[in-house]
Amino acid sequence: MACGHELYANLWHASLQTAESVRTAKPQARHDYAEMFEEASASFLHNQHPDAVATGQMMAAHYGFSSYHTLLNLGGGSGGLAIAVAEICPHIQATVVDLPTVTPITQRFVTSAGTADRIKIVPANPAEQVIDGRFDVAVLKAFIQVLSPEAARCALKNISTAVAPGG
Repeated sequence: MACGHELYANLWHASLQTAESVRTAKPQARHDYAEMFEEASASFLHNQHPDAVATGQMMAAHYGFSSYHTLLNLGGGSGGLAIAVAEICPHIQATVVDLPTVTPITQRFVTSAGTADRIKIVPANPAEQVIDGRFDVAVLKAFIQVLSPEAARCALKNISTAVAPGG
């Protein structure tokens, strides 16, 4: 299992390549989550889970979620963001969408947190399919930058159909 330092060094390196990826329209530090072996995915998600939870806690504390009832977390990985929001905002029902290779691992985190009754896990690729449902809030943390420009356009188009008017 990779250590947290290795994870953050990898993510930092990838983040520094974002401008060049946009400039050249080619990923400079590609993470192919669909091709990762389950053990590598589980290790990656385990290491990034605390940051995902912290991000969810920060969002719940700083954004007015009181009038929202449904949250869509695209590329939600471990589900940490949705777990934290669901724990802090008990009125919110969350849906985590990630690749079919990732969602079995997501389900384990959500079940372990005791939030499976309020967080639905959906295996899907938003770059290739429309997301079912209507959501007040959509979170795409570290999602768009891992896609090609064309896949990002398709994903945003598909996601926009799931966001409720005024969401």
